[in-house]
Amino acid sequence: MAARHHEDTGIVFQNDAEAASFAAALLDVSEFRLFEIAHEDWFGRKATRKATEAFFVGYLKSGLIPFWLRNTVRTIICKYQQGNLAPGKFGFDQTLESPSRRRVGWILMGLLYLLVFAIVWGFAMLKSY
Repeated sequence: MAARHHEDTGIVFQNDAEAASFAAALLDVSEFRLFEIAHEDWFGRKATRKATEAFFVGYLKSGLIPFWLRNTVRTIICKYQQGNLAPGKFGFDQTLESPSRRRVGWILMGLLYLLVFAIVWGFAMLKSY
């Protein structure tokens, strides 16, 4: 398949599947989730899981994407190139948690690991007697 030059972005894709994969990566979502997002963006409602799966399987077999997904892919890539890609526009927010909240999470994970280690070590010590 011939390479496609994406309008005014300077990005060249070999096919629609490559462009869709790139757009999904920009949003940090799976390609299946990109189908869900694009359907809701174009039609104004969520598609059923069965319908999304049918579109997705067709895409996996042929590498071709529906017109409504192509529109969303173009929008995502253009916004990325312009420097104003906002995941919230596509129905979800990817804001990172505050550093203090992440720190609490790391502390809790560390305590959990220590607890598991203590239990395993305790059982190992009991078996050695």
